Amino acid sequence: MVGPSFLSLVQSLLSELVQVKAHGLDGLVTIASCLTWLVSRMAEELDARGLLCPEPLMLVRNAMRVLPAGEELVVVATDPSTLRDFKQFCRFMGHELVSHVHNDDEHHFVLRKGQG
Repeated sequence: MVGPSFLSLVQSLLSELVQVKAHGLDGLVTIASCLTWLVSRMAEELDARGLLCPEPLMLVRNAMRVLPAGEELVVVATDPSTLRDFKQFCRFMGHELVSHVHNDDEHHFVLRKGQG
């Protein structure tokens, strides 16, 4: 699932494509590099809005499995129990809950995959 921040990044990048196209091959290489980075970020951003326990935790668990150690996963969720669930999950699995911000009805998390 792709969050709105990722989509806005893609839209910004695509709007720049018209301007960069005039610079020739160097501009296209830059665009290709940016698109590669954006695609890699897509897998690292999880939109769990509207899902209830245990779904957000199951999605986070599956996403963390494929991340390399030290990489971060950004999660947006609306279920208030995700804070408790993600704290326990990180403690149990050796990951780190880097940050949690609660805005209105949304919880924004950054989790870092541990070494184990």
